[in-house]
Formats: sequence, C-alpha cells, structure tokens
Amino acid sequence: MTDSGAFLLLALTIIAAPYAIWRLPLVQRLVPLAVIQIGTGIVLGPSLLGVVPPDLTPALSGVGLLAVTLFAFLTGVHFDPADLKGQGRCFVAVSLSSAILPALLGAAVGWWAFDAVPGLAGPQAGRPIFAAAIAAAIAVTALPVLAAIMKETGLDGTRIGRLALGAAVVNDLLLWVMVAMLLAGLRQDGRPLTGLAVLVGGLVWLSFMVWGVKPAVLKLLHRSWGESGPRDTALVLVAGLLFGSAALSEALGLHAVIGGFVAGAILPRRVAAAIVTRFEPFAALVLMPFFFVAAGLKVDLGGLGAGLGLFLVLVTAAASLGKIVGAALPARCAGLPSADAVCLGALMQCKGLMEVVVLTILTEAGILAPAAFTAMVVMALLTTAATKPLVGLITKMAGSSPAIPQKD
Repeated sequence: MTDSGAFLLLALTIIAAPYAIWRLPLVQRLVPLAVIQIGTGIVLGPSLLGVVPPDLTPALSGVGLLAVTLFAFLTGVHFDPADLKGQGRCFVAVSLSSAILPALLGAAVGWWAFDAVPGLAGPQAGRPIFAAAIAAAIAVTALPVLAAIMKETGLDGTRIGRLALGAAVVNDLLLWVMVAMLLAGLRQDGRPLTGLAVLVGGLVWLSFMVWGVKPAVLKLLHRSWGESGPRDTALVLVAGLLFGSAALSEALGLHAVIGGFVAGAILPRRVAAAIVTRFEPFAALVLMPFFFVAAGLKVDLGGLGAGLGLFLVLVTAAASLGKIVGAALPARCAGLPSADAVCLGALMQCKGLMEVVVLTILTEAGILAPAAFTAMVVMALLTTAATKPLVGLITKMAGSSPAIPQKD
C-alpha cells in the first residue's frame, strides 16, 4: 500500500473507531468521548499495537497542530468575561481555590520528583521550571469536556452547572497565563534576556490583538455577515484571524495554541455561536483524533517502573484531591450543601483533551521528558474517566440532582 493509502486508512481508523466505541450505550453512559479518543491514540502507539509507520508521523503531526490550534480557538470563543460578572463570592472563591490548591500540590510533587525520579525533566527545565510545569498541568480543568459531561448528566441547566463552567473558564484563563509565562521564561541559546524579550513581545502582541485587530475584525465581519448568518467571506476572515494570530504567537516564541486562544477570545459574542456551530463538530470529531494519535505515539506505558509509578500515583492524587477539595471546601463554607459542594469538586477534576494539549506543549518545549509525559497522560485519562461515574454516584447518594440555591 502507498503512503497515501496507508494515511487514509489510518484516518478512517482514528476517526471512526473511537466514535463507534463511544456510541455503545454502556460506554457512552460512563466515559466521555475524549477519553476514548485519547485511549485510541495510546493503543495505536508504540505502547501496545505500534501500527503507525514512522513515515506517517510528520503528516499526523501537521494535522494534529491544525487540530489543536483550532481547538484552542474554540476554547477562546467559549470564553466570555461577561459570564464571570455577578457570580458572587462563592464563585470567586471556588474559581481561585480550585486552581491554586492543585497547582500548589503539583508544584510540591514536581519539586520532589525532580531529583527523586530521574528522567522526568526535559533538557530545558531546571527544578523551578519543572515544578511550575507540573503545577500548571495539574491545575487544568477541561472546559469542553466538562460541558459535555454536564450535558450528559443533566447538570447543564442548573446553578451548579453554571458555577462549574464559570470556574473552569477562570481555571483555563489562569492556565494559559501560566503556560505563556513558562514558555517565555525558558532560556534559548543560553541568553538570559530571551525570556524577558518573549514576555514583552507577547504583551505587545496581545495589546495589538485587542486594541488593533479586534476593531478591524468587527468592521469586516459586519460587512460580510448575511441575514441568515456568516457568508463564506466571514468564515475565511475568521480562519485568517485564527492562523495569523497563531503564527504570530509562534514567531514570538510562544506556542501557536496561545495565539489560537486569543483569536477566539477577541471575537464578538454575536459571532461566537455561529462560529462554534460551523467549526466545533468538525474539530472535535474529525481533527482532534489526529492530535490524540500523535500524542499517543509519544506514550510508552512500558516505561512505568517503580519510580515513575509512584510519581503517577502522587500526581493523580494531587490532581483529583486538589480539585475536589479546592472547589468543595470554599463552596461548603459559602453555604452550599455538602453533596452539591462535592459534586462541584468532582466536576472540576475533569482533565480531558485540555490536559493533553498542555502536556504536548510542555514536552515540545523541552520542559517535560517523555517519561513525565506518559505518566501525566495516564493521570489525565484516570481523572477524566472518573469524573462522570463520581458525579453519578454523588447524585445517587444525594437522592436527586444537586441544585445549588439561587442566591450565593
């Protein structure tokens, strides 16, 4: 078979197989689609089947970059600062605590593991950078997967659902800030001022996007918007904004994902719904599986020895307990019933594809070694797979779906 035929057959497998498995009634009730997609990438990778020829890796990586940039863009589209207003003190406490507590636990694990478990840190990471990277990765809450889980569990229309989504937005925003600072803080070619230059350049670029590009895009979109929705010109304009912003952020020394997120965040809200309708199903079901396969090729489950196994246990405990306690404790102190508070914490531990995106960025930047990448991907699978059953168990024990009181 030619390389083109092999790639098309692989594309058929990675798109259709995860979705077919997920459509099984029992699987769909228990596991989010993202977990099946990530697991498929690991199965096809060298850990198990190893059926992907090395010649196809560049093509997979190219489609994967396209997918993850579009995914970051859609995450930015979902981000609306107006949703964060008027949420009350409970929301502020949950949003900050659910990010800070797991980040602190992750930093402690990373600081310990740097010397205790050799081979976890990448060539660009000293101890502080490595600890900060683990902190950022553990602080992740996957907004898109969380939204899907809440829809499947019937929590999307409740107060607890809105609180969880709003807190996840804050978590994701803090996450991208942490990742950007990590990338900017790396020394390149041994020049100490490189990180400062990247940070300053990133701030200039961000200001240009908000104060220069956004008004221009608003005018152009207004001209290319029909009565029934966006015309082809509007879609091309949005795509140009997305990949232009991603290319600029990549050129500045940040990752293309940062640029994709910013491009989505500056879109006007009236455009967001139409853009999500056009782009999101294709990105989630067709493009993102390519990214997961490319990530799965880097996972080597055979390398999970005693030291790496202990690291996996600790990061999983920090990620799960940090999120649950970090969200549930302030929610309970604010007067929420115990079942509601714990259910909120269980929702916030969801990692999903956002975690794999962050881990890929940190690994490509030389901060995480392949061994750390493997352990953290397994942690993401475990915490994400546990979210839906844990929410269901809490709901069942409470006797009904949690319903947070209307007043904070």
